[in-house]
Amino acid sequence: MRKKLTSLEQLRAAAVEARGLIAQVAGTAAEAIEELAERKQDAAAAVTMEQVAAAIESAVTAAMEEAY
Repeated sequence: MRKKLTSLEQLRAAAVEARGLIAQVAGTAAEAIEELAERKQDAAAAVTMEQVAAAIESAVTAAMEEAY
C-alpha cells in the first residue's frame, strides 16, 4: 500500500463535494417524504369497495321499500 499524504486542500475539496452531495440527498429525501404524505392523505380520502357496496345496497333497499 502506498503511503501518500493527503494535502489539506484535497481534504477541503472533498469536504465541499461531500456537503453538496449531502444537500442533494437531503433534498431528494424531503421530496420523497412530501410525496408519501400526499399519498397518505389521498388514501385517507379514498372510498373503499366495501363503502361503495354498502351505499349501493342501501340505495337499492330504499328504492325497493318505496316501490312496495
